[in-house]
Amino acid sequence: EVSNNFLTGSLPPQIGDLTSTSRLALDGNSLSGPLPSTIGTYTALTELLAGGNSFTGTLPVEWGSLSTLNILDLGGSQLTGSFPTQITGPVLTSLSLSENSGMDIDLSAL
Repeated sequence: EVSNNFLTGSLPPQIGDLTSTSRLALDGNSLSGPLPSTIGTYTALTELLAGGNSFTGTLPVEWGSLSTLNILDLGGSQLTGSFPTQITGPVLTSLSLSENSGMDIDLSAL
C-alpha cells in the first residue's frame, strides 16, 4: 500500500510482477501516464484503488482477466475511451470512475 505518499511519475510495467497481490492501493498520489496492462496478470487481486491520480489513456483490455476483482476505484483521473466490459467480472461489487470525463461507459453491459 502506497496511498497518499506524494508519489509522482508513471507505473512501470514491472508492477505486473506482483501477481499474487490481493490489494493494490495507489490512491491519492500524483501518478500519471497509462495504466500498465501487466496488472491484468494478477491472479488474486480483489481491490485496485488508484483514484485521485492523473492516469491517462484507456483501460487495458487485459484487465478483463482480473476475475477476483471486487473493488475498482479509478476516479479522479483523466482516462478516456470505452470502459472494457470484460473488467466487470462476476465478483465486482464496487466501481468508481467518477471525474473521468473522457470515458464512455455502456451501463447496460455492466
